[in-house]
Amino acid sequence: MTSLPTIFHVQYLRIAAAMMVMLLHASHSYAVHLQGRGLPVFLDGQKGVDLFFVISGFIMTCMTARDGVRPGDFFLRRLTRVAPPYWIVTAAVLALAMLVPSIFHTMGLDAAHVAASFAFLPWTHPETGTALPLFQLGWSLNLELEFYLLLALVLAVLPARRVGAMVTIVAGLVATGLICRPDVAAFRVWTSPILFDFVLGMVVAVAFLGRMRLSRPAGLTLLAVGSAALFMTPAPQTTYDLWRWLSAGVPAAVILLAAVMLEKGGHVRPIVWLRVLGDASYALYLCHYFAIGVLRVIWPQAAPGGTAGGALFLTAAAVLSLVGSVFFHLLIEKPVVDTARRMVVHK
Repeated sequence: MTSLPTIFHVQYLRIAAAMMVMLLHASHSYAVHLQGRGLPVFLDGQKGVDLFFVISGFIMTCMTARDGVRPGDFFLRRLTRVAPPYWIVTAAVLALAMLVPSIFHTMGLDAAHVAASFAFLPWTHPETGTALPLFQLGWSLNLELEFYLLLALVLAVLPARRVGAMVTIVAGLVATGLICRPDVAAFRVWTSPILFDFVLGMVVAVAFLGRMRLSRPAGLTLLAVGSAALFMTPAPQTTYDLWRWLSAGVPAAVILLAAVMLEKGGHVRPIVWLRVLGDASYALYLCHYFAIGVLRVIWPQAAPGGTAGGALFLTAAAVLSLVGSVFFHLLIEKPVVDTARRMVVHK
């Protein structure tokens, strides 16, 4: 499998996507749990997940661009990259739910739901009734694993036409979901229109790997248009909103296209600390919930309220989340992923 060289603009977008999700949850925590006033919930932060999905489709397409990619190896490498850190975080949530359940507002333990959460199998949450795992942010990883599995199957059958095949498969799955309206949680998730986000990223990769070029003014204009569209379109009403891929996925794809084309044309400024944060973006996605929870507990009652208090809370949440994610990435995520991959290779 091709080792993808560092694309700095992709790294920058990865940390931007994770920060969007973090700001969503931090602003919600301040507004709801600390009863903050004067600071609206950053609902557009949901679109950070769409940006993640588009980037994932782009990276996976670039990584499998050469002939001879072994589908099994591809899937195992992706599984060992995503699963171990997620399992650690899910185990931590399970331990907390058993030891101090009072800290959770929606936490009911059910053996089947717990097992499904570790297996990346969408399952109905015992309290909320939604298709959310034990660690609720894991809903996006259920879709990631579905995408990896579908791409691995396509690589086994139609490697040279993987993009076209994925478009057809995803369109078929979404159409099936819209027609059949499945009641089973797994099938609702597996046929969600948000899967088109991954396909959009694959299309961007085709353009990037091909002959397409953009001048610097054209790239910057496209970047501005995509950014404006991302934040001006309505925030998704639900996680699996029917038109989410169009209102969030398409602008995210436009942003990614502009970013990678600018770098392809040599218009890039390597920023080492942003690259490092980009490497830690998955850790930030996994860990920021814990950082916000700790901050909520220690937040002083005498802290200022209103907009000023909210801005201070968001700043503290960002700093604590970023620092914690870098430590998690370096001390936990990288070692466990490396160990998992060595175990798979030896077997």
